[in-house]
Amino acid sequence: MSGETEAVVFAIDGALFALPVTRVREILDRRPAFRVPSAPDWLVGLIDLRGQSVAVIDLRAFATATHTEAGDGARILIVETGEHGPCLGLLVDQVVDVACHANADRQDVPAIVPQRGPWRLSGVLRRGEAFVGLLDMEAIAALADDARYACEAVAA
Repeated sequence: MSGETEAVVFAIDGALFALPVTRVREILDRRPAFRVPSAPDWLVGLIDLRGQSVAVIDLRAFATATHTEAGDGARILIVETGEHGPCLGLLVDQVVDVACHANADRQDVPAIVPQRGPWRLSGVLRRGEAFVGLLDMEAIAALADDARYACEAVAA
């Protein structure tokens, strides 16, 4: 599969994004989370995943200026943030599919596209006439650090 990128494609606020399938450990139905007092709005809270506490981040909070609740199709992607890093839950509006994309369909990110926060892209996948932003795993790992610091600041 050297000529393909296998990715989990998901929607956030009407836009399509993807993460490498090798980094997505599982896809869960949305479930109640323990809301950490005084935590930032983007930190949904903590969920229990077979005895492990996992922080859940609402990626939509970074995409829109107004806070709206995720719909019935919302899912939590459990992603591995690094070889020894913590798992992180990403709340997304909908999981569209898991698909292989030919590397010929992968393009560099145009210079005009802002590259900040969790929206840093490592590439853009063409999907017919649509585009899918391939999220940068370093930016996602930084979110895990931000979540940990937010929880520590509340505990202090």
